[in-house]
Amino acid sequence: MGPEGKKLLNIVILGLGFMFMFTAFQTCGNIEQTIIKSFNSSEFHGSGYTSMAIIYGVFSASNLMAPSVVTVIGPQLSMFVSGLIY
Repeated sequence: MGPEGKKLLNIVILGLGFMFMFTAFQTCGNIEQTIIKSFNSSEFHGSGYTSMAIIYGVFSASNLMAPSVVTVIGPQLSMFVSGLIY
Protein backbone atom coordinates (compact mmCIF):
# COMPACT_ATOMS: atom_id res chain seq x y z
CA MET A 1 0.00 0.00 0.00
CA GLY A 2 1.42 3.36 -1.04
CA PRO A 3 1.35 6.59 0.92
CA GLU A 4 -1.86 7.75 -0.77
CA GLY A 5 -3.57 4.46 0.13
CA LYS A 6 -2.53 4.81 3.78
CA LYS A 7 -3.88 8.36 3.90
CA LEU A 8 -7.19 7.22 2.45
CA LEU A 9 -7.37 4.30 4.87
CA ASN A 10 -6.73 6.64 7.82
CA ILE A 11 -9.49 8.98 6.63
CA VAL A 12 -11.95 6.10 6.26
CA ILE A 13 -11.12 4.73 9.72
CA LEU A 14 -11.49 8.19 11.29
CA GLY A 15 -14.82 8.68 9.51
CA LEU A 16 -16.13 5.32 10.69
CA GLY A 17 -15.05 6.09 14.26
CA PHE A 18 -16.93 9.39 14.25
CA MET A 19 -19.96 7.73 12.65
CA PHE A 20 -20.19 5.11 15.40
CA MET A 21 -19.56 7.65 18.16
CA PHE A 22 -22.27 10.04 16.96
CA THR A 23 -24.69 7.21 16.21
CA ALA A 24 -24.47 6.17 19.85
CA PHE A 25 -24.80 9.80 20.98
CA GLN A 26 -27.92 10.41 18.86
CA THR A 27 -29.51 7.17 20.04
CA CYS A 28 -29.03 8.14 23.68
CA GLY A 29 -30.33 11.63 23.01
CA ASN A 30 -33.46 10.36 21.29
CA ILE A 31 -34.48 8.01 24.10
CA GLU A 32 -33.54 10.42 26.88
CA GLN A 33 -36.93 12.11 27.11
CA THR A 34 -38.72 8.75 27.22
CA ILE A 35 -36.51 7.50 30.03
CA ILE A 36 -36.92 10.71 32.03
CA LYS A 37 -40.73 10.54 31.64
CA SER A 38 -40.78 7.02 33.04
CA PHE A 39 -38.47 8.09 35.90
CA ASN A 40 -40.39 11.23 36.89
CA SER A 41 -41.20 11.23 40.57
CA SER A 42 -42.38 13.91 42.92
CA GLU A 43 -38.78 14.95 43.65
CA PHE A 44 -37.38 15.05 40.12
CA HIS A 45 -38.78 17.14 37.26
CA GLY A 46 -36.30 17.16 34.41
CA SER A 47 -36.54 17.34 30.67
CA GLY A 48 -34.40 15.58 28.11
CA TYR A 49 -35.06 18.41 25.67
CA THR A 50 -33.49 20.95 28.03
CA SER A 51 -30.34 18.91 28.45
CA MET A 52 -30.06 18.40 24.68
CA ALA A 53 -30.46 22.16 24.16
CA ILE A 54 -27.60 22.80 26.59
CA ILE A 55 -25.38 20.23 24.87
CA TYR A 56 -26.03 21.69 21.40
CA GLY A 57 -25.50 25.22 22.70
CA VAL A 58 -22.09 24.22 24.03
CA PHE A 59 -21.30 22.49 20.72
CA SER A 60 -22.19 25.69 18.85
CA ALA A 61 -19.96 27.84 21.05
CA SER A 62 -17.13 25.32 20.71
CA ASN A 63 -17.44 25.34 16.93
CA LEU A 64 -17.03 29.11 16.94
CA MET A 65 -13.78 28.86 18.94
CA ALA A 66 -12.35 25.75 17.27
CA PRO A 67 -10.57 27.41 14.30
CA SER A 68 -8.65 29.72 16.64
CA VAL A 69 -7.60 26.85 18.89
CA VAL A 70 -6.44 24.77 15.91
CA THR A 71 -4.42 27.71 14.59
CA VAL A 72 -2.70 28.28 17.94
CA ILE A 73 -1.90 24.71 19.06
CA GLY A 74 -1.97 22.86 15.73
CA PRO A 75 -4.32 20.27 14.27
CA GLN A 76 -2.72 17.14 15.75
CA LEU A 77 -2.66 18.36 19.35
CA SER A 78 -6.12 19.92 19.07
CA MET A 79 -7.60 16.61 17.85
CA PHE A 80 -5.94 14.75 20.71
CA VAL A 81 -7.14 17.23 23.34
CA SER A 82 -10.68 17.38 21.91
CA GLY A 83 -10.84 13.58 21.92
CA LEU A 84 -9.88 13.55 25.60
CA ILE A 85 -12.40 16.24 26.48
CA TYR A 86 -15.23 14.63 24.50
